Amino acid sequence: MPFRFVALLGMNDGDYPRARPAADFDLMAADYRPGDRSRREDDRYLFLEALLSARRYFYCSWVGRSVNDNTPRPASVLVGQLRDHLEAGWRLAEGAGPPGQSLLDALTQTHPLQPFSRQYFEPGTATSGVDGLYTFAGEWRDPAQADGAGADSAFAPQPLPEPAPVDGLETVVDLAMLQTFLRDPTRDFFRDRLGVSFSQRLDAAEDEEALALDGLMRWRVGRQLIEALTATPDPATQPVDLQPALAAMARAGDIPGEGPGAWQAQALAGDVAAMAERYAAVCRRWPRASAPGRVELDVGLRLMDTLPELRHPADDDHAALIVGFEPSEMKKNGLRYDRLVAPWLVHLLANAVVGEVTTRVIGRDQDAVIDPVAGDTARRWLARVVALWQEGRCRPVALPPRTALAHAKSPTTTAAQTTYEGTRQMQGEVEKSPYVARLYPDYAALLADSDFAALAEAIYRPLLDAARVADEASP
Repeated sequence: MPFRFVALLGMNDGDYPRARPAADFDLMAADYRPGDRSRREDDRYLFLEALLSARRYFYCSWVGRSVNDNTPRPASVLVGQLRDHLEAGWRLAEGAGPPGQSLLDALTQTHPLQPFSRQYFEPGTATSGVDGLYTFAGEWRDPAQADGAGADSAFAPQPLPEPAPVDGLETVVDLAMLQTFLRDPTRDFFRDRLGVSFSQRLDAAEDEEALALDGLMRWRVGRQLIEALTATPDPATQPVDLQPALAAMARAGDIPGEGPGAWQAQALAGDVAAMAERYAAVCRRWPRASAPGRVELDVGLRLMDTLPELRHPADDDHAALIVGFEPSEMKKNGLRYDRLVAPWLVHLLANAVVGEVTTRVIGRDQDAVIDPVAGDTARRWLARVVALWQEGRCRPVALPPRTALAHAKSPTTTAAQTTYEGTRQMQGEVEKSPYVARLYPDYAALLADSDFAALAEAIYRPLLDAARVADEASP
């Protein structure tokens, strides 16, 4: 039947003509004779019939490049034969296209892989192919055109529109969302807003047994040992036995049963046992416990979360202490403030809702204390983080935490640049995040973002002022 427009989609090599494996009971497949039906020949005839039915437009599409490495991929053999036939028998009319352009180049339009590719917005790219490059994705087209297509900025020069609420419901945030955001703001933008992931880490084969613990495994083992520690009913008087937890992890295959990995796990258990002793001393000074439960706070958006257990002295109902744990090392050229970002947000919420609360973070090698903050000040600082989280949903935020902390601590030294770019002996923060490296390949590019210095001071200066290394007089 004739149609004005005929479109064939997905004409990829191997997909059409369709391959139909013969069934075991199909005797005709093993003894083909002239006149027997061929499914591949049926598909060839259908393609010819579709071509002859098109009266004005005949449209074919296929995946022309690999999504993994961008190498060319052929179209269906039928599309290839049609293209070869057109190239052999016809040519482009004089003046119908740029000088030297072939007929196939004029009939073929190559599209970028992603809808936000700059090729859709840069002037001069819409002249190739049949109809040029265009996009119906307004959320990508409008920001690029507002600032001039083809700008040399690192990314979208104008913020994207605020995402619409899911099912029309009010946007509610919790501490885990803010903690994940501050850990790597650019990763949040790429993953959550753009749906882009740069992670290409391949999981180890299941038949490969780890003989030693790498950094991530040490952190996981330490976290599980800390969970066994906090599950102790009366940590102030009852000794903590971590061997059952180690045995359970060995049975589950989380740690090697013998060899270097087992020795490392025992060493971690020794560190956690020392943490348990310091925790017991804190519990003896702060013997009473209370559970505030779920709290809610208006800081521009509704912030809802559950506060951890609060500890109180025996003779003071107003003083309160939050005890946190950090399985990693806290001491490296001073205090590792980046280990305190997550406890800092919990600390701010507790001070904003409960009152003046002190936080003690017990680490593997040393403890840290975060001093109380006035309620209004805590709410203002939390609102600042929530506003930055909202902004990070519309544009990438240049705030790698370790570099921002180093800059806020010593803005006039090269400490921030060393932290970001690294040295021969130390890996830089830019090497640990492909999302940060995509936008800011070096420290100069990071400083070129006008917001970095101001954000580092606004977000992390309060933490630097409030946190300190714990001493004998500390809570």
